[in-house]
Amino acid sequence: MLKTRLTAIVFMFMSISCVAQEILLDDFSSGVLDPTLWIQLDTNVTDDGPKPWGPGVFDASSGELNLRTTGVVPATPGRFEPENGGFLAAGWLASAVDPTFSNGTLRAKMRIDTPVAASLNLRSDLTTFSSYNFNLNADDGIFRIVRFENGAGQLLGELPGVTLSQGEDWWVEATSIGNQHSMKVWQVGSAEPDQPQLTVTDDTFSQGMLGLGAGLSAGDMDTMVNATFDDVTFIVPEPHSAAIILSGIFAIGLAVRRR
Repeated sequence: MLKTRLTAIVFMFMSISCVAQEILLDDFSSGVLDPTLWIQLDTNVTDDGPKPWGPGVFDASSGELNLRTTGVVPATPGRFEPENGGFLAAGWLASAVDPTFSNGTLRAKMRIDTPVAASLNLRSDLTTFSSYNFNLNADDGIFRIVRFENGAGQLLGELPGVTLSQGEDWWVEATSIGNQHSMKVWQVGSAEPDQPQLTVTDDTFSQGMLGLGAGLSAGDMDTMVNATFDDVTFIVPEPHSAAIILSGIFAIGLAVRRR
């Protein structure tokens, strides 16, 4: 009888622990970037007006979100300058106040049409250019996880054996749970990998906003910024249910031994 009860509890644990909540943030089907849902960061405009290659454009009229500059952005060889690299970002407003969005998986379909970088950003602070950036760079074809702190980038890892080219559509999953950060990518139309291809450890940031971004990286050539995002979702893990049930199994086991 006891064995049957334990088996039932373990089965319940397995069923519940696999459940995760997937939230559709935006599929841009409205044709606009809703200002009640997203905040825009455009470094191509200053207090004195647009820069020569600005302003930045946040265009969802096609049913996808296209981030682009209106002119060619001059390169900044050897270094990344977020304020001078044509950088644009859209931040999910709810994540600024709800810590639920600080642990989980941000997923989107992405395409880059010029030799620049685009990224899914986790735990961002838009005012200081700080975040975990899960980068796709169409200039060198490399996927990376980079930590930006006050605009200074620190490479945390590069994904081996997978490269991208301009104009390709890719699914990208960026995950931060605790101090573990992982990236899973696959080209649209190909099979989804079972596991992330890149995982790194870093505990610099514990919370912040979700975001979508695009701009020049260090070493990129003079070019316009042009990157597109669609079908943006956030997957919330369910660790609490699993922990509670595991505690219950442990307690039952102790009770059995005492008998």
